[in-house]
Amino acid sequence: QFDKIRVGYRGEYFNEKITNKGVPRAPYYESAFDDYYYTTRIDQSMYVDGQVAENKFINITAAYNYFKRRKNTFVKDLTTLEESLTENPSDQDTSVFQQWMSRGNFSQSKEGAVFNYEVGYDINIETARGRRIEDQQQMIGDYALFATAEITPFDKFTLRPGLRYSYNTGYRAPVTPSLNLRYRFKDFT
Repeated sequence: QFDKIRVGYRGEYFNEKITNKGVPRAPYYESAFDDYYYTTRIDQSMYVDGQVAENKFINITAAYNYFKRRKNTFVKDLTTLEESLTENPSDQDTSVFQQWMSRGNFSQSKEGAVFNYEVGYDINIETARGRRIEDQQQMIGDYALFATAEITPFDKFTLRPGLRYSYNTGYRAPVTPSLNLRYRFKDFT
């Protein structure tokens, strides 16, 4: 906490090995196929939020996620307990996924004001690598800007227009407008 601004960090790490012991193979039951799955996951995020001036606020988040799964298949000699990788390339696989994300906004919010607003951005970038991924590697990015206002021309009535523009590297994203109206009448909204 710094005056009216909070800064935070969160991190997680996960590492796992799963062993799938195969059934002894006929006719002599002297070997088996064993699968090993190795998974690593890292999740990290950081945020900054709070009041930067009277009735003015920021909220910024940034995150990174990493996921890696490796699969290996071994043929195991059950008489000597020696292992060797199988010769079939599809028995061995490694996939890696990463995501970078950042979202932030700046807003003015004053109780009883006729006009309040919020502007911001949103960025998502994802990558994937592995033999089962087309061309061995793919990436998609989404970059957006948005703005919304809250207009209260008179008590009990609120108008909230908004607009979001985004650019996506994988497809054509439309400009997205929005309009919300709220009217309060006694116990009903």
